[in-house]
Amino acid sequence: MDFASPTAENIIIQYKTGAAKHKMQELLASVNGNPVAAAVCGYIFERYAIEVLEKGGLFTCRKLVGGNTQTRPNEKNTVHSAIKKDSC
Repeated sequence: MDFASPTAENIIIQYKTGAAKHKMQELLASVNGNPVAAAVCGYIFERYAIEVLEKGGLFTCRKLVGGNTQTRPNEKNTVHSAIKKDSC
């Protein structure tokens, strides 16, 4: 697709990205509490995370709390590409 200018291209990309993010937030809110939807979201995020990390990106994450762990839910770690901290 050819755009009228680089500025027009950036405006359209920003608008479409924002609209897609809003739709994703609505979808996630509508399936909250559904274990099948949670599993699907996990698979989608895992694939996305792998792609981002392979390209050199990073994530700030938190450990999930459960079982007999002493980890507080607000402890955060940064996961860099090729470097894994803890088990996020």
